[in-house]
Amino acid sequence: MKAAGAFKIGTVLAIALGIAWETYPLDGGSRRLAAMALTGPGFAGEDVRLDPGEQAVYGSARVLKRKYACKAGAVLITIVDGARNRHGVHDPVYCLRGAGWQITDTQDVAAPSGKGEWIRASRDGKQSEITYWFSEPGSDYASPTRYWMRTALRHMTLGRSGSEPLLVIVQPIGVASVDMTELYRTLPPLGQF
Repeated sequence: MKAAGAFKIGTVLAIALGIAWETYPLDGGSRRLAAMALTGPGFAGEDVRLDPGEQAVYGSARVLKRKYACKAGAVLITIVDGARNRHGVHDPVYCLRGAGWQITDTQDVAAPSGKGEWIRASRDGKQSEITYWFSEPGSDYASPTRYWMRTALRHMTLGRSGSEPLLVIVQPIGVASVDMTELYRTLPPLGQF
């Protein structure tokens, strides 16, 4: 009887902690998103509205979506803060495949403070590419697993373990490819996370 009672108490405690962890309001990356300059020396941007499908996927996650023009070229940048909805942040490879794209090539690439992943995909005879990484202050990485571990740790420690990782996605506009090293140099806000 004692083991059954301890199990019941443990189960109730685990459920209560899980609810507390999921509902505790964590500070996300909104300050970092707000600091992403729209214009500056050598670059200009414009905000892009999310389409209804994107709104459904991201839900209550904070999303910054912008077109930028700079010396490196024109790019679409999407930055997702999943502090309010971790399920809105997912592996871009999964998203591409779900939209019917075939992944034709992937490579590790430099990100402003670490490593990102470059992906080339094709669908209906069209080619597209994206570069993505998860960004924390001073650390960029392309591992969705590491992202999920970091956000789970943040929830368990009520935000005391570090900053909310942001998902950064960069897509060229009107060209097949963008030199990412040149992009980081000519679009400085991209490296400030």
